[in-house]
Amino acid sequence: MMKKFTSTLVTLLLLAATNLSAQTIFTDAYASGVSFVEFGGSVNALAVDNTTFQSGTASLKIVVPAAGYTGGALVAATAQNLSTYNAVSFWIKGSAAKTLNVAGLGNNAAAPVYQTELEKIAVTTTWTKVIIPIPSPAKLTAETGLFHFAEGSDEGAYTIWIDNIQYENLAATIVGTPTATIATETLTKGVGDNFEASGLSCTFPVNSVATKLTLQKAYFTFTSGTPTVATVNALGVGTGVAVGTTAITAKLGAVNATGILTVNIIGSTVPTVAAPTPTRPAASVISLFSNAYTDLAGTDWFPNWGQTTVVTDVQIATNATKKYSNFNYQGVQFASPINASTMNYLHIDLWTPSMTSFKVFLVNIPPLTQKEQEVVLTPTLSGWNSFNIPLSSYNTLVMTGIGQFKLESVPSGTTAYLDNLYFFKTGVGTKDLTFSNDLFTATPSVSSDLVTINLTEKVQGSTRITLTNLMGQNVYDQTINTNGRTQSQTISTKTLPAEMYIVGVRVGSTFQSQKITITH
Repeated sequence: MMKKFTSTLVTLLLLAATNLSAQTIFTDAYASGVSFVEFGGSVNALAVDNTTFQSGTASLKIVVPAAGYTGGALVAATAQNLSTYNAVSFWIKGSAAKTLNVAGLGNNAAAPVYQTELEKIAVTTTWTKVIIPIPSPAKLTAETGLFHFAEGSDEGAYTIWIDNIQYENLAATIVGTPTATIATETLTKGVGDNFEASGLSCTFPVNSVATKLTLQKAYFTFTSGTPTVATVNALGVGTGVAVGTTAITAKLGAVNATGILTVNIIGSTVPTVAAPTPTRPAASVISLFSNAYTDLAGTDWFPNWGQTTVVTDVQIATNATKKYSNFNYQGVQFASPINASTMNYLHIDLWTPSMTSFKVFLVNIPPLTQKEQEVVLTPTLSGWNSFNIPLSSYNTLVMTGIGQFKLESVPSGTTAYLDNLYFFKTGVGTKDLTFSNDLFTATPSVSSDLVTINLTEKVQGSTRITLTNLMGQNVYDQTINTNGRTQSQTISTKTLPAEMYIVGVRVGSTFQSQKITITH
């Protein structure tokens, strides 16, 4: 009797130890309370396969489509405490040797606060075990996103089998101590503005092989050297408190991350005057947002594209304005595609205290081929910038079907105010209506060595001359003082790649452009 009792006790202890060392997510079937949730836009054909398995009686069969992508998350019905484990592991094989785009944890297909991902995972035709370390296990006390994957059709259609997905507490000889990194950079923000560190990654030795993971900022613990200037919360979002400069450092668990984020907090970040009121005839305008015109109906200014940006409608000097906070990127979705083929320009008024570059994408959507193209603008800070972007800069797009905008801030996390977004036509080609004559001529239009910019208007003050490639990148950017005189400026093109470029001349809010071609 004593022997039987002792044997039973040992068995119970062994079971308890097993439960502490591993938590199963899928083996032969989904664990109790675990279900598959698709990622948006994915095409999924998942099944429990009783004919192929690494061990046991079944595996998870995933069919990669010939077009689009397959992807989703294994989600727990109730939050799980995973803080006693240091890795999630799984076995994988494929019908052909391929590369799985990504797999990871901490994404429940809704709020990936603690997402961690391993990219470019080798898939072979034999079973291989994959280990994804948890960057900071103590953070995962209430997680529902247990495992996720995504695979595109870039390598063609094939089949993946995944088996024995489980959380484990692996020995230090298998999962070692990581190194961690944040980007070393400097941001300029205003009092009350939010900011975030970028370039976050960590690298673990897994079976002595360096394994780099991408991860969310919430895994790190950030410290502000001067918290009276700026603070950082538990999710890694910083806030400017007072004018000054502070250094933000980070730790991943007990590991000090390399890299320092220097944040300069400046004064007012809110415009006190409204954007200039447009004066173009309404008949020559397709307005998206402006008090001066009737706007297109049904525009969605905040589609959910996974952005951190928050868009709000505010009043600046009694004028309706859109405020973009924590600005990384933002979509604009039109009720139906816009036919801008008779327009010459896209106009945007922008005010920002800290944005160094502003990327404006136009996007073709189905039934046209899905395609986007960007123009990169360089705003002056803490004042209204009136940009007139030549639609000729979007030379790869079809102007009869502009279905979306994408707006992007460099650096990420800035604040910006936008007003007067509209397409317009001038009736005189690429010339802005503000001036009765062309601001300049560029000769020759086909050049191998030099291009001469002849400024034909006697402009008081300064004139900015740019040369932009088809990627929207400035390869020449010079501001000169014209002081009421006509002048010429010569640009050397010897070292530039042979292709088409846009010469741009800006005087105040007026921008004119001309195409040139460089040959060698």
